[in-house]
Amino acid sequence: MKRNVLSFAGTIVLIPALFFSCERRSSTLVNPSGASEDPPVIVEAVGLEALYESLDAVLYRYVEPCSGKVNYNGFWADPELDSICGRIARFDMGALEIRTDSLAFLLNAYNAMFIRQLRAYMPNDSVTPGDMVPWERMFDDTLTVAGHRTTLDQLEKNDSSFIKRFNEPRTHFVLNCGAKSCPPLLGKAYRGGTLYQALDYQTKRFIRNGRFNPLESSPPTVSQLFSWYAGEFSGMVRDPNPDNDRKLATLENATVKDFIGSYLSDPLKLSRLASEGLSFKVYNWEINQL
Repeated sequence: MKRNVLSFAGTIVLIPALFFSCERRSSTLVNPSGASEDPPVIVEAVGLEALYESLDAVLYRYVEPCSGKVNYNGFWADPELDSICGRIARFDMGALEIRTDSLAFLLNAYNAMFIRQLRAYMPNDSVTPGDMVPWERMFDDTLTVAGHRTTLDQLEKNDSSFIKRFNEPRTHFVLNCGAKSCPPLLGKAYRGGTLYQALDYQTKRFIRNGRFNPLESSPPTVSQLFSWYAGEFSGMVRDPNPDNDRKLATLENATVKDFIGSYLSDPLKLSRLASEGLSFKVYNWEINQL
């Protein structure tokens, strides 16, 4: 399998300025939580681009562009956050006919809703305070997305609905979990037309960052995300073929190491990744706030 790691590593892709700068600058959902028993939510054709422009504005104000750290207090004091979440709750996803438009909406919905949900569990120094009960309750709190009653946990992990049904492992590098070991939040809303570029960029940004994945160590050390979601990363590698818009390909028998290696270009990291076993870095659950 060493050949699989090295064969995808030689391509260097320029980081699109559309996604990052260190300078300031048909989809009907099945509701897994039993919406039929809840009061109906009125959905409306909220302007999607107007919604994303509002989200762009608050992300620009409260996300530090290089580190991805978040000014949560700024978010919570800004009435625009509640307005955005209200529009996400009422948006009619039936108007979205393109797969990437649907996934982009759900990723934006998760990140916005997470920031609002976290407010009820602060101030704390950690996302997982005490005995984990508040943490688990936050992810199980009911919220509304596109007229459907759901939870953060169902948005991310439910097999038949929402994000996981798209079979896109790179979503783990764009969802904000509020902890320092979580992938950096992108300071811009995701859009269907550029979603695959953004997923490719965020995955590379995370894997190549030694703060999250000190691959130069011996043995090479990676985020626990690669342990928790190993089944989703296995069988997938980055595809440098410019004709593949998704920039991801299936590869029979590809391992988690192959997936990671396909996003690397550093010879030392690739050599150690190919010849040594992986170690998993302990997750830091302290808040990723400015």
